[in-house]
Amino acid sequence: MLFFEFLISFIIALIAAGILVTVVGWRRSDQEGVAGTIIFLFLILLFGIWAGGVWITPFGSQISGIYWAPFVIIGFLLVLVLVAIIPPRRPRSREEAIEQAKAEKSSAAIFGAFFWILILAFIVLIIVRYVWYL
Repeated sequence: MLFFEFLISFIIALIAAGILVTVVGWRRSDQEGVAGTIIFLFLILLFGIWAGGVWITPFGSQISGIYWAPFVIIGFLLVLVLVAIIPPRRPRSREEAIEQAKAEKSSAAIFGAFFWILILAFIVLIIVRYVWYL
């Protein structure tokens, strides 16, 4: 059961990450570190979908005894949240670009800490759910 829930979460996270990359329209020329950003988003999606999928009351049809609908719903909601928080455009002028770069440097440490706290919280939720129903 654990493997199949992880597999469903992984597949949905891949699809959701692909949607995010397509919607946001990231290109290598747009910014440096795009691959790292996509990996961070994928990890947030993977663990968020997995944690949400195992905690929501099962409903819908089954695949190998696993209800997949909660995983899809959580994936959809996480994509909506991530699209809402991603900046909508690139800077138009040089001054705006400099201002944006300063803001990004100051928020990088905060984002890094938030990312690891979020991933740790998702992992704790997943472990608690599986231990709870042993």
